[in-house]
Amino acid sequence: MKQAFFILLVLCVATVAGLVIKLPDDACHDAPGKTAFRAQEFFNGHLQSWGLFQDFTGAAVARFSMQADASWKGNKGAMHEAFIFADGKHKERQWTFTAADERHFTGTAPDVTGDAKGEACDNELHWVYTITLAVGDSEYEVDFDDRLYLIDKNHLFSKVKISKWGLPVGRLTMFFEKKP
Repeated sequence: MKQAFFILLVLCVATVAGLVIKLPDDACHDAPGKTAFRAQEFFNGHLQSWGLFQDFTGAAVARFSMQADASWKGNKGAMHEAFIFADGKHKERQWTFTAADERHFTGTAPDVTGDAKGEACDNELHWVYTITLAVGDSEYEVDFDDRLYLIDKNHLFSKVKISKWGLPVGRLTMFFEKKP
C-alpha cells in the first residue's frame, strides 16, 4: 500500500512539474492562429499609445498618451517617445535597440539601468528592464516585467508588472496603435 501511494505521489509530482517546466528555446515557433511578433516591423514608423499606471492596490495613479517615432537600419533601431500625462506633465525618452536575431533584442535609454532584454515568441514580446520613475519629488528605480501582445499588424497590448526588491508595487497597462 505504501509503495502504491509513493508511486502515485511521484507520478503526480512529475505531472505537475511537467506543466511548469519551460520549454526549450527552440520550442518557440509561430503557432497557428497567432500573429507572429516581428518587433522590427511593428516598432517602425509612427505609433500612438495610451496607458494607465496603477499602484499595488489597483488604484489608478496616472494616465497618459504617448506618441512615438521608431526606425531600424539593419539590426540597430531607435525610438523617440513623447508622453503627455493627464496632469499636464510631459516626459520624453529616447530608446536605442539592437536585434541579436529575429527574436532577441536589447535596448537602452537614459533612464534605464543597464540593458533592457527582450525575447519574441509567437505573438508576444517579453521585455524586462530596470527604470527610474519620478513619483512626486522623488525618483525610484523599479523593475519592469513587460509582456507585449500583438493583436494584429497595427495593434499591440502591453501589461507590465512593476516591482521593487522583488515585491509588486504597481502595474502599467498600455495600448499601442501603429499609424500609417
